[in-house]
Amino acid sequence: MSTFKTLALGLIIGAIVGTALADDLYPPPWRGLPGSTYQEWEFSTNANPSAPTYVNNPYGTPSAMVLGNFPYTRWKNTDYGHQGVWQFEDFMVFMLPNADIQNPVKYIWVQVTYSADGGADPMLFTIPPDVGVVQTVNKTQLDAYYWHGTYLLTIEPNPTSEELWLEPRDCTIYVDQVVIDTICIPEPSVFALMALGGILSLRRR
Repeated sequence: MSTFKTLALGLIIGAIVGTALADDLYPPPWRGLPGSTYQEWEFSTNANPSAPTYVNNPYGTPSAMVLGNFPYTRWKNTDYGHQGVWQFEDFMVFMLPNADIQNPVKYIWVQVTYSADGGADPMLFTIPPDVGVVQTVNKTQLDAYYWHGTYLLTIEPNPTSEELWLEPRDCTIYVDQVVIDTICIPEPSVFALMALGGILSLRRR
């Protein structure tokens, strides 16, 4: 990994502080910057595919779909105090519109509120399969059954659109909420500067 990429990755992880609404606990420092997208699913209904509950994506409308058959795949109105939960053993797929310009690097920041055997992290991958780095940034146990995980994926170069796949690790998973932030950047050095600006902003708060 180049010096610029290492610096950028370190700045991202170092910027994780503070708490937001719902389970958007660790937003990335780039949120709201040019070239970024934000989409959040709370799964308050059994719609499948489902539109995000909140979205800011200038490139199009994202959607999510759960794959699998009943009774192993089903929507639950409540599960141990969590409202709107998808239970599945196969896959949850997110279709994410992207910039038409094929910049060298794209970062995908994923927050998942979930329950699984032993708190096992879900597996994350993209199609096209151009992910160079998948890193667990943060993991927090919310209650006796549910966890919050934050993950960073790097795509080089970024495609014009991608699918993000979430897969359980040899168990049944219960997903309560998913928040996905993305950003496409022309050069890793530019991103390092943006991440530094995010850290300084957070410190001023």
